Amino acid sequence: MLRVAGVVALLVSLYVLLFFKGGITQSNLIDVFNRQGFLGIITVGVAVLIITGGIDLSIGSVVGASAVGFGVLISNGVHPILAFLTAIAFGALAGLIHGLLVTKLKLQAFLVTLCGMFVYRGIARVLSERTVGLTGIGEANPAAKAFLDSLRSGLIGFNSNGMLTAPMMFIGLIVLVAVIATVLHATII
Repeated sequence: MLRVAGVVALLVSLYVLLFFKGGITQSNLIDVFNRQGFLGIITVGVAVLIITGGIDLSIGSVVGASAVGFGVLISNGVHPILAFLTAIAFGALAGLIHGLLVTKLKLQAFLVTLCGMFVYRGIARVLSERTVGLTGIGEANPAAKAFLDSLRSGLIGFNSNGMLTAPMMFIGLIVLVAVIATVLHATII
């Protein structure tokens, strides 16, 4: 535990030093935290999988297909919360299918996830050829633009109302890590 605390202290001091020396601006820091949050959420899932002795080659493809599906839904005027929940449900369904194939049909996880990787890449490719991206999203779906901007533009510190704000992806990572740590340390798996 002391080793982890030392690494965290080193990282925090590095960020503080760079912030005060002008090497990191507030917008850069928000970007870094959001990217760390996004990648950290995926990493926590992979860590749990590895701890339990599993393997999954399709994680990146599932994330990609979910992201492309989210973009297609948003660009077609679907409310951002519904699009987000649909993308999460897609990932959960993919995991459920893989889990059932491995546990109930006794197929090799390596082969199931390898085949799944190709399937989800194909889904993402088919969906991505039908959409042009999220560049003009403000005109097509103003609610989606406001939602995406709120996720991207978290603040470090206090806003004009005196409320403490932070990057949403990083907050999501912290919450997920707390839940997973509790499950791993306080339950028998």
